Amino acid sequence: LMGLTNAWRTLLEMRLGRDAAIQHPGSLVLFDNGLLPWLSVSGATASRQLKEYLDNLAAIRPGLVAGYISGPQSRLLARLIHLAEAETFEEGMAECSGVLDQTIMRCALQPGERSALFQHGSPRNQAFLDAGAGVYLFFLRVNDREIARVEIPAWMTEDPRVVDTVHATALAEA
Repeated sequence: LMGLTNAWRTLLEMRLGRDAAIQHPGSLVLFDNGLLPWLSVSGATASRQLKEYLDNLAAIRPGLVAGYISGPQSRLLARLIHLAEAETFEEGMAECSGVLDQTIMRCALQPGERSALFQHGSPRNQAFLDAGAGVYLFFLRVNDREIARVEIPAWMTEDPRVVDTVHATALAEA
């Protein structure tokens, strides 16, 4: 029941985001979570909900939308480093337990700076990539202590000025 309730909430948030983007063209719709949904339901319900979520996200195009994750607990960069340093593909794909992304970014970025753009490596992103709404991300050092992960859809990565706008807006809102 909790998983289903969370899935409904995620869908409602994306519907409202779509509506806001349509009603306020040129404005950035900023979510306080990532753009790749964590739907903890399965089967036909999960497929239907993922399709609806993706349809609503794609309907925002060419509008501006971003997800903001404060203090991400992800290890995406450690996995990327592990893959890059591996001797073989199989070794690189083996599970690794690296440091948190925020730890790496705290060493690499100064307050106000962002990282390069990365394509989100989650297998869940494949459906989004296929629909032209693949999720990309950058890390943002907000201040001395806070690191955020900011996620944007593929169409926004095509113009560096749009990425700059998201960076500036996320920093100002933080």
